[in-house]
Amino acid sequence: MGAIRRRIVEDVARSGLPGLILTYVWAFDDPRDRRQPEEFAAIFAGHGREAYFVELEASLEERLSRNTSALRLSHKPSAAVLIRDRFALPRVAPSPAA
Repeated sequence: MGAIRRRIVEDVARSGLPGLILTYVWAFDDPRDRRQPEEFAAIFAGHGREAYFVELEASLEERLSRNTSALRLSHKPSAAVLIRDRFALPRVAPSPAA
């Protein structure tokens, strides 16, 4: 797990904060992808806290409809490629780094 993300998880687990919400792309059919979420849960358990995993689900149609604005596509290069290739759209330039 990345050092910064791990530090954040550890700090929140020790704190009085009510919780932390993280997103994680998880390939359920790949056992290696279980490591990081299990490490997150273990950190919280080590501080007497609980971890919950929630799977967000949307149809392909819904996901495609969310990825139509130039702003969204400029921040999600992988979605931009999917949309461009699927609908033969022009390439969207990425946002300049902050």
